[in-house]
Amino acid sequence: MKKISISNTILDTKEILESCYKLKDMVLEMYDCTEVIGTKTTSLYKNYNLLLFPFPGFHELFHAIRDEVSYHLRTGTAFLHEKKLYLQCWLNYYEPGQFIPYHGHWEKELNTLHGHFCVKGHNTVTTYQTEEGEKEIINKEGQIVLTDSDGFKHRTWPSEEERITIAFDIVPRESITWGVNHWIPL
Repeated sequence: MKKISISNTILDTKEILESCYKLKDMVLEMYDCTEVIGTKTTSLYKNYNLLLFPFPGFHELFHAIRDEVSYHLRTGTAFLHEKKLYLQCWLNYYEPGQFIPYHGHWEKELNTLHGHFCVKGHNTVTTYQTEEGEKEIINKEGQIVLTDSDGFKHRTWPSEEERITIAFDIVPRESITWGVNHWIPL
């Protein structure tokens, strides 16, 4: 696929926002977070898969992510053809002033995809380090950003407002080395 793809959805972000608040409270109550990188809900991503919670809007989000990935597979813009793909998904809940520094998700040779859905945080910024240099994405509510995980890094920036995104990784089955009852087949 091209390095960064942005698409708008018609998902009900208000409904998903309420589900995110509920999930945040549950996750922080269920799991102890001793090492925080960015936000607590982000740091706990290996402990839960957001899409396994039957909250309003999450099922529709799953279909939107699946459809976006399927489009890139069908059009040949993603290089994961004939692979059995799995999805992990987590909540990034940022208080005002919080951010996540530059980080990556998977090694280039694993051919994975990464993305996020913006629930709240209109006009916040996510910066990607690509082979061509830094690229800033202005987030809009209801927008899905999908990228090759190709070893390049990304970060968020502090905001004066609460920011809520839902992040996800799409990974070939043979690259998964952890997470029983965590990954969802795509």
